[in-house]
Amino acid sequence: MTDVVLIGGGGHASVVASMLGELPGLRLVGYTAPEAHGTLEGVEYLGPDSVLADWEARAGHAPVALALGIGHVGDPAPRQAVTRRMEEAGFQFRSVTARSAWVASSASLGRGTVVMPGAVVNAGARLGAFGIINSNAVVEHGCIVGEHVHLGPGAVVSGDVRIGAGSMIGAGAVVVQGLEVAAGCLVGAGAVVTRSLTEAGVYVGCPARRRRA
Repeated sequence: MTDVVLIGGGGHASVVASMLGELPGLRLVGYTAPEAHGTLEGVEYLGPDSVLADWEARAGHAPVALALGIGHVGDPAPRQAVTRRMEEAGFQFRSVTARSAWVASSASLGRGTVVMPGAVVNAGARLGAFGIINSNAVVEHGCIVGEHVHLGPGAVVSGDVRIGAGSMIGAGAVVVQGLEVAAGCLVGAGAVVTRSLTEAGVYVGCPARRRRA
């Protein structure tokens, strides 16, 4: 049995907590966050992240793995700071895949990546660390997805797409096959990307166009 601590206490964390509760061989022992949010899917608040500093030294506590329950919409910097700090402290993040998701055997998930209920990750796809593949999102064959990328609920990334680090593809958005999305892009909900996005920015509409500041 592997002890797992969930990092984060908001709505996104509650979904990850419910996923962890269904996976065999894992025991979710609590969650950390800057402040308490009560019980999270029946899991107790442990305190801020700093309480983990002496976790292994506490009587009866085995080494603990971490699951990332911090979401992001547009700006991944806060969760990047947390994951960097925890890894520098020697903790390891595990990927988490919902029982109702499909991940092909030839696909790969980076550490800390979360694949939510109903999502599909097809053959040969490679997902970087700390990604969020949200409910019912689809990553088709051969895609390469960078670190800290969030695919919103129902987003579809067609075959052989490349997505740069820190980007978000909003709920219900579509990226057409073979295109590239640069790092730091936010593709709005329902947008359709029909050409490669070569610079960071916010893209909306069908076809998706860069919104001017």
